[in-house]
Amino acid sequence: MPTLNNRLRPLWGRATAGLRYLITRSGPLALSVNQAGGFFRTESSTNGPNIQLYFNPMSYRTSEGTKAKLLPEPYPGFMLCFNPCRPESRGSIRLASPDPNDIPRIRLNYLATERDRREVIEAGCLVRRLIATPSLAEITAEEISPGPDHRDDGALLDYVRQNGGSIYHLCGTCAMGPDARNAVVDNRLRVHSVPGLRVVDASVFPNITSGNLNAPVMMIAERAATMIAEDRVKIKSEVPNGT
Repeated sequence: MPTLNNRLRPLWGRATAGLRYLITRSGPLALSVNQAGGFFRTESSTNGPNIQLYFNPMSYRTSEGTKAKLLPEPYPGFMLCFNPCRPESRGSIRLASPDPNDIPRIRLNYLATERDRREVIEAGCLVRRLIATPSLAEITAEEISPGPDHRDDGALLDYVRQNGGSIYHLCGTCAMGPDARNAVVDNRLRVHSVPGLRVVDASVFPNITSGNLNAPVMMIAERAATMIAEDRVKIKSEVPNGT
């Protein structure tokens, strides 16, 4: 059964899709990458949904290098992927040197806790149960990744360790908090000890959001606009004659 791989893998297919989007704002490039999805609870969760699933009507690999690209695979395919909503593992970002042009030292530290490891195993098993349902089994020829060599829990966990990523929902690097020793901005998004400077984006989240970042960032922007206007009125009222 053809998928978007057939249309977007060839160079001419990508060019046609790009031209169609420019002229009509329709076609494959007008679609979201994720056509379906939802939040699910795995067996060990006690606090509601802990896994987000994504269904993509194409399958792809990420190219290596600093300018990674999504490359459709050379056969029809689709993807059913997942990510934990509230991982416990914590990494770190440190300066490599006083030179601001040096790349920082980033330690991702994925799957550092037992709960995180258990969740990805349970989520992988959930995806396989969904693929085995009649409606999806009918259009599935074989499982390519992780594949039949990663059936047991240990092999599945090893696969996730080698292939897991961030899904581009990075946040929290300028976390909000009252104490400048472990937070960057206060509850009005002002950088501690730097008058006149605010941070207004996903980096101020003190915790990882359970889902996508778009709506929370819009909320942060709305609140920031209100607070900036409030502070401007307050400053003007404190200046003699409003000057």
